[in-house]
Amino acid sequence: MQQSSTSLSFVPIAGLGSSLRIVLQRYLAEADEMVREVPCGHHGYEILRALADDDHCTLSDLARRIAVHPAVLSHRIDRLESAGLVRRESRPGDRRARRPALTGQGRAVAERVELDLRMVEATVLAPLSAAGRVSFLASLQDLSDPPQ
Repeated sequence: MQQSSTSLSFVPIAGLGSSLRIVLQRYLAEADEMVREVPCGHHGYEILRALADDDHCTLSDLARRIAVHPAVLSHRIDRLESAGLVRRESRPGDRRARRPALTGQGRAVAERVELDLRMVEATVLAPLSAAGRVSFLASLQDLSDPPQ
């Protein structure tokens, strides 16, 4: 079977999967401790962070933003609400619809955990030059964006 010239334009990086796994394990080894206080761990933190960035989104908007099924998100919001980090508010113009919003405590936790995670990121990325860190993070963002 002949390969077309276009299929040769993509050359896989040897060990990409294992390299990603190792970097992720290094990150999670420290990051898990930082999100321990947040119900639902990393997912709970992602919700808090997203709400800190946009406190006026609907549950379905938030689910799309963090790429989680709305039913799963609703359960996680319940846990964050029970912990006093999130509250459900009526939406202006549609009192039947409820939207999640951060409490003061939720905002404080999100800010504290974000600072802690920035320190973890700095430690994990320390072997790279400043330009290498910028390039690596930009590439990761490109890879994590949904396909168009």
